Amino acid sequence: MACCDWRRAIGSQDAIFTGDKTPEEARLEREGCIRNLQVFRYNLDQKESKVHDRDAFADLLHYEEELRRNCQAEIKLRQKGKNDPSFWGTGSSSFEDEMSTLYQDNWMWTRAWWYARGWIIGNSGPLQRAFELWRSNSSWYMHLVLVEDCKSRGGCCGRDCGCCLDSTRK
Repeated sequence: MACCDWRRAIGSQDAIFTGDKTPEEARLEREGCIRNLQVFRYNLDQKESKVHDRDAFADLLHYEEELRRNCQAEIKLRQKGKNDPSFWGTGSSSFEDEMSTLYQDNWMWTRAWWYARGWIIGNSGPLQRAFELWRSNSSWYMHLVLVEDCKSRGGCCGRDCGCCLDSTRK
């Protein structure tokens, strides 16, 4: 079977437990046909039609966006206070108050992220495997969609610092 021939296996009636890879998924992964593997998993998911799975993935991506926004706001706040000490003069919130708010938000978004991720891992089949494969690449966070989102929010991808490319959190 050719690497690109994944359509035949979607209707397959092989006995497979939820969460297990189908034989076709295993073959595509073994042959290194990653793009076709992800398309196969998407089509398999569409066949199963679990709307709540897609909601959990959308929630997870939303929480990650909020966590990135929060982190970038903290970096911006620290740089602003460092570069302009008069910024924290009378009439504006104190640095500690601003940071406290950011920490509280970060705690809330982190808990929500772990809840959504736990739900995905515990309840999903092909989409969970697609998600894990995507995240297994150490530079997943440099996906064009995420970079453009970061730039549009004034994040680090819009600056020339290069901190995204040299991240230690890979």
